[in-house]
Amino acid sequence: MTTSVCMATFNGVPYVQEQIASILDELGRDDEVVVVDDCSEDSTVSVLRAIRDPRVKIHTQEVNLGHVKTFERAIGLARGDLILFADQDDIWVAGRVEKITRHLREGAVVASNLRSMEGQPTAHRHRDLRAREKGQGLRCLWRLMVGTIPYYGCAMGLRADFLDVAMPFPRFAPSHDLWIAIAANVAGEMSHLEDVTVHRRVHTRNISAVSRRSLPSVALSRWRFLCCMLVAARRSFRVGRLRKASH
Repeated sequence: MTTSVCMATFNGVPYVQEQIASILDELGRDDEVVVVDDCSEDSTVSVLRAIRDPRVKIHTQEVNLGHVKTFERAIGLARGDLILFADQDDIWVAGRVEKITRHLREGAVVASNLRSMEGQPTAHRHRDLRAREKGQGLRCLWRLMVGTIPYYGCAMGLRADFLDVAMPFPRFAPSHDLWIAIAANVAGEMSHLEDVTVHRRVHTRNISAVSRRSLPSVALSRWRFLCCMLVAARRSFRVGRLRKASH
């Protein structure tokens, strides 16, 4: 099976070259890294093009669309059987692709654990993902809604056959990783890999940086979460019926 790594970049010069190198070390010759640059104001695109590896496929946007739409476009351009996500500023742990690939036999989507780079603040406040939580979709959805389960897109992967459920992203989806985690748990396709597969670089420009939110913001977030659950349930039901009819 072939692997597509999807990455959205924006002003990533300080770290993107090191991250790409760690990814390419994990890939075979028929795999790809699909990078969509969201109108960087620095020389990110030039740095990417200087890598000169045919597996790195660079796409640019005419206008800045934000990280959610940029990741969605990258996924739409991917051609692999397996799709892994990557942030522009992390480092992959050796063996990540092999572990993710093996785990995707248990479910269409897998989320692994991660760690902050040495000497940096902890990446998340909550306990690690546990393999025994597989099949506990409702419990995981509850923990996801209240923010006590560590799903990060940079530590997730999925089979391309799940894109019938995952794509397109709902227009109200707050992030690509939250949406896919919701959809996978609703569909009963989420599994947890306890291994650490990503070293996350923590800095002030992380999209997922945690900050205290206002009550209206929290209420809106919960409403969007419930809407995403409904969309995921409807799509999962439709896809299940279509697949059953085709057999």
